[in-house]
Amino acid sequence: AQPSRSGDSTRIAPKGAPAAPVDELIDDLTAIKASRGGKKMEVPLPEGLRLMLRNPVKQGKVTPKPGGGKLVQIKDTKEFPYSAMGLLGSGCSGTVVAQRFVLTAAFCLYDVKNQKFYDNLDFFPAINGKDMPVGSVKWKDVYIPKGYAKEGALEYDFGLVVLDKPIGDEVGWMGFGHLEDFNLKQANLTGYPWDGVPSQTSWQTVCTIDAAEANFLFYKCPGEGKVLAAMTGSPIWYKGQQDTDWYVVGIHNYAQDDKQNSWWALRVN
Repeated sequence: AQPSRSGDSTRIAPKGAPAAPVDELIDDLTAIKASRGGKKMEVPLPEGLRLMLRNPVKQGKVTPKPGGGKLVQIKDTKEFPYSAMGLLGSGCSGTVVAQRFVLTAAFCLYDVKNQKFYDNLDFFPAINGKDMPVGSVKWKDVYIPKGYAKEGALEYDFGLVVLDKPIGDEVGWMGFGHLEDFNLKQANLTGYPWDGVPSQTSWQTVCTIDAAEANFLFYKCPGEGKVLAAMTGSPIWYKGQQDTDWYVVGIHNYAQDDKQNSWWALRVN
């Protein structure tokens, strides 16, 4: 089956809000898990993560080495890190971040209005038009935060798709992490737009970071507005100083102001 294209390219930009009490945050970060057979359940936050939230650890600075300065097509999607990026059956972009896990936006996985998960969440890594180097990978389970499932809270707009085979062993996977002292001036945005470009093709641009808040990143990117707006679920990422340092620091969502080419991502925190 070929992945479908769908989605709304307009959403209200997030606004800063006071940090939630830790106990409320822990509840909102409880996972809602759905399996391919239709079973749903809640999965409590692991104790280690609860301790992390109560006792945050600061991390050091990392200097990025971004590429060019315009929206360009990725011609060789089989080359890492592009091999670890792909298209979900829901029409959104996703990134392999472990052997079986794909990181994307919760918006791409769950219909808040109808309170249900989307049916087609199979993953097409490194797809390039009609060329599918490793075919499609069926989804097994999917996770989103309870805080998003309740009412679509933007600060919880992230999710994980669990695949039925360890595709990361074949295509590789990206790291992801939180920068306490966020000093990135630029970062890469790579994904599969559902509008404005040939179907099922990968595109990249280098974005200028305007601000880094607790839950969100704000930035401007070269490229046509409708194309950038259609890259939901794509990673905001950078390459560190070592060959093994490839980090996703945000998940691209929607326009803050598409006419002024101003965008926001959920920050990995």
